[in-house]
Amino acid sequence: NLWFCESHGYNATQGGNANAIGIESAVNSGSDYLLTCRIFAKLVAELVIKHDLSLYRVVQHNTTSGKDCPNAMRATDFWYTFKDMISLEVFAKQNLSQFDFEWTGSGDIDNTGRIKLGTTATEVSYSVSVTKQGQSSLFFGKSYTTKIN
Repeated sequence: NLWFCESHGYNATQGGNANAIGIESAVNSGSDYLLTCRIFAKLVAELVIKHDLSLYRVVQHNTTSGKDCPNAMRATDFWYTFKDMISLEVFAKQNLSQFDFEWTGSGDIDNTGRIKLGTTATEVSYSVSVTKQGQSSLFFGKSYTTKIN
């Protein structure tokens, strides 16, 4: 049912924290926004699995309050990319938990697998190796090269 949220001055749906898991994230100035989103997606995936929820049940704060929140995701149309990140985390936790992944790269890639800001390289190389837990032998390995415009 729709209702008017007086504190925000918007129409919203009833429910919110009364029948859902409500979590928020914040990124301070100078923080890594994408890293925060990755960590946040992992947390949401754990809650989705723990409470046997569908990804359709993961909604924006805006849905229940009418508030323009999460503002950064809404302003940049990042919400659906974030939902994809959650979906990938759920898949990995449910289907790939017996595997260990190790990413390595050239000096232009940081320890989170992202291309460093300010790099002058025109391409970067990185690789992933996959081992099965408890075994030291390589299960799968692949190398990649990405061109930078």
